[in-house]
Amino acid sequence: MGSEGVPNQSPWRGEGVQVRSDGVIAQVVARSRASLLPAFSFGNDDPVFAELGQYHALAATPGALGDGQNWVFIFDKTAGSFDAVVLKDPVLRDRR
Repeated sequence: MGSEGVPNQSPWRGEGVQVRSDGVIAQVVARSRASLLPAFSFGNDDPVFAELGQYHALAATPGALGDGQNWVFIFDKTAGSFDAVVLKDPVLRDRR
């Protein structure tokens, strides 16, 4: 089990996980700032489609006090479920 009783299905854990590039997540990280995609779909050719293709809303912000290598991503299966308010807590925590 992962945190909060949710099975850990993260494609980013453990040794032997291939490095992924391109796709929606790479585009968000390349912006280097908080981002909100309230309604989108991962394309079938996106490197994370197998793991995250079921999600249709995304909020993301650099984590670890602005360290560009650490990010907080929040996903939801329902398009339109996020607005800018969802980024308030992670962004403010990043500014400490």
